[in-house]
Amino acid sequence: MERGWKFAALIILLIFVTKVPQGLSQGKDDILAKVGEEVITREDVDRRLKSYPPGVQEELKNDAEKRKEFLNNLITGRLFMIEARNKGLPEDPEIQARLRMMRDDFLIREYIKKYHEKEVRVSEEEAEHFYNTHPEIREKEHFKVSKIILKGEEEAKEVLAQLKRGGNFRKIAMEKSADPISKHLGGEMDWFERGKGPKEIENAVVELKKGGLSPIVKIDGDYYIFHLDERTIVPKPTFQRLRDEIMNRLRSQKLMDRIDREIGELKKKIPVEIFEDKMRPGVKP
Repeated sequence: MERGWKFAALIILLIFVTKVPQGLSQGKDDILAKVGEEVITREDVDRRLKSYPPGVQEELKNDAEKRKEFLNNLITGRLFMIEARNKGLPEDPEIQARLRMMRDDFLIREYIKKYHEKEVRVSEEEAEHFYNTHPEIREKEHFKVSKIILKGEEEAKEVLAQLKRGGNFRKIAMEKSADPISKHLGGEMDWFERGKGPKEIENAVVELKKGGLSPIVKIDGDYYIFHLDERTIVPKPTFQRLRDEIMNRLRSQKLMDRIDREIGELKKKIPVEIFEDKMRPGVKP
């Protein structure tokens, strides 16, 4: 696992390591390594460290051996970068195109981070209002139901009478239900939430107590009998439990709203022309 992490780190370094411009003044104490005519400075290392998660940064700062290993990774990356230049890879059109894409993606992320993410604020009052008004944040009731499906009304009446006399619902479902799937499970169905399950089933069982039987319900020409296996109530979560999730959700929504507004403004400022006829399948560039 550690070897895989080191390899991934090396690949990242190979992707992003850049040549130090010639003639750039560097203090002797700031130079940590020389690779050919190029140098790796303390600033290079610090900048690279900032791209890692805070926990990894702290570990590298406090562990001399890991810092040394980190520098060696930078050196390895610089060696490969120099050899790549020697072999002319920077002039390869495909590589140039991919580097442009990486650069563009990076600039877009940094632009959004600098000019949008830092401007988004969500207040405690906004989060509490969302908590108090959002329809999905509430007490929820769930039902566990079993069913027997019969093709004729008379047969359904006979089965319901048998069940009311104490017949075992699961056993009768396995013997007589016309549903080829649920009958093998004794008529058992999946849990469903009140307000989100099939209306016919919910209406048939909502007033039942655990273990209760519904009257016969006709659905699409078949006759159904339902048994309420379980019903549970999940209390409304507290605001403190949902606070961070709500804050993140509102922050994301505000961010998207800001971005959408700027996209509209940019399209007014910068001409955009789309050649749809060239986007059709089969049209060669």
